[in-house]
Amino acid sequence: MGFTLIELLAVIIILAIVAIIATPIILNVVENVRVSAGRSEASMIYSGINNYCATSAMENQLNGTTDICADGVTTTEVSTIINLGNASVTEVAYSNGKVTNLVVESNSHTFTLCVDGSFAIDDEECEIAPDDPDVGLVGDTISSTVLTQFLELATTGNGCTTPGDNNYSYMDGCYIKGNPSNNYIWYSGFLWRIMGINADGTVRMIVDENVTALPWGANSTAENWDGSHVKEWLNDYFYNRLKGNDIITNQTWCSETTISSSSARTTCTTNLSIEQAKVGLITLDEYNLANGTDSYLDIAQNQWTLTPYDGSNVWFFDVSSHAYNYNVNNSLGVRAVINVNADAIITSGNGTWSSPYEI
Repeated sequence: MGFTLIELLAVIIILAIVAIIATPIILNVVENVRVSAGRSEASMIYSGINNYCATSAMENQLNGTTDICADGVTTTEVSTIINLGNASVTEVAYSNGKVTNLVVESNSHTFTLCVDGSFAIDDEECEIAPDDPDVGLVGDTISSTVLTQFLELATTGNGCTTPGDNNYSYMDGCYIKGNPSNNYIWYSGFLWRIMGINADGTVRMIVDENVTALPWGANSTAENWDGSHVKEWLNDYFYNRLKGNDIITNQTWCSETTISSSSARTTCTTNLSIEQAKVGLITLDEYNLANGTDSYLDIAQNQWTLTPYDGSNVWFFDVSSHAYNYNVNNSLGVRAVINVNADAIITSGNGTWSSPYEI
């Protein structure tokens, strides 16, 4: 049985109506996919440049190779750093260990880097300080950010204002105890962990892994941190290769002898160190006060501390995170500690390993 002309016209009209309704929806879905893919491409380019440059900086610091990103990155160089796929980079700037400006053309849209690490599309404006607390306090000072994230670190310069199970007092500052997952921070090509607030308001940070390995010092110099090989390397070599190192402050570092592996002194009664320095190490006391193997300071790597055992030996942690004393002329890992100005600005991140704060 065939269709009448009226029936055919009815079917055509119905199909036309369906097409009119469905076409904008389908086009909208396609456009959303294009925008989402473009944002992902821009984010991958952003991360790719940062990771490549961080690796270049680290190799330069450790091996003396050329830091390819030392003088910044051009739009032409980006294509040699990362596979751009179908995207193109029209603007890029790299300084102080991170990408500071990036404009990506992808899928017929323009994606512009915002201060929090997200991307605005076309004529959108960036949100300088997102309302979502999980994004982090972008644009705020490091001191304010840390104290907002870790209320227990409040101090009036006389230790922790409110002592508890998740903090400890040391040399009149207040520091993190335990193993939080939101104290990661990216600075000058290295991943660091925020330790706490010093008595003078500066923020204490420790690199998340050893940065080199070398003898602590010459024979029988364990009680002479000021003249040690480690201090010299950290302050004459490592410090001078950190970008934006003007935010690092001079600090008094505690070198005080103990024969107890469980030492947990909160003051430095007999400090053998006279000179201040920009970079140091953790003490045996700090490690124990932070909860030792149950803390973020446990990285299962051989690492020196600042604490002498006697005139010839210094305490260190082995790969099993146990404390032993070792002769200073042996080579072990060096894990740098710095103190950062309270007014250094956080530019992105939420403090997690996947999205660390960035200075």
